[in-house]
Amino acid sequence: MLYRNGHRKAPVELGVVTPIAQYFVQLVTRFVVRDHVKNVVKSMNNLYLRRWTSAPKDTRDAAMLRRAWFQVENVGPGYGGSSIGLPTFLVGGAFASSMTGLLSNIGETGGSNKILLVLLAVVLYALLVALAYGVIRGAAIGRRRIKMALDQPLKSLWDVVGAAGDPPKDQAKIFALMSLVIMAVAAVAVPVIAAIVFFTS
Repeated sequence: MLYRNGHRKAPVELGVVTPIAQYFVQLVTRFVVRDHVKNVVKSMNNLYLRRWTSAPKDTRDAAMLRRAWFQVENVGPGYGGSSIGLPTFLVGGAFASSMTGLLSNIGETGGSNKILLVLLAVVLYALLVALAYGVIRGAAIGRRRIKMALDQPLKSLWDVVGAAGDPPKDQAKIFALMSLVIMAVAAVAVPVIAAIVFFTS
């Protein structure tokens, strides 16, 4: 259920841009949720397999572990495929291409039209801020839904098995850090680049 519906109906309220923002937030949430679920399935598969192979043969524990591993092994293929719904290289390539084109325009127009330079810098800043918002919002929603659905059951399972380390973690913190980096770029790099081009042109 979490794998299929964990990204749906992401709460976003940003006025007229809500549909666009909600779509991007849901993409990030979908990646965080689905990637974590796939990691959980893989970790459970390894956990049951290793415990089964090390359990005393012809015991109740060995039979239960074998059955559990067999069930996880059967459902595992259903959690394959892309976590985001779009090829990651396509999303990253499109964004990188847009940013490169915009920075190129800033450099080319800096000497001839400073007003356009300022407008392009403002657009770049707004895009980066919107991207940072979408990333951190999507990561926060994904983390909350994972916590509600999986954290406690996984902790209980790992505690029962014992001596198995910690349950797998999601990537929400990595996405939050990514959003902070994007905000830093927006707050520092864009004004600095615009100022350099503006005053040296």
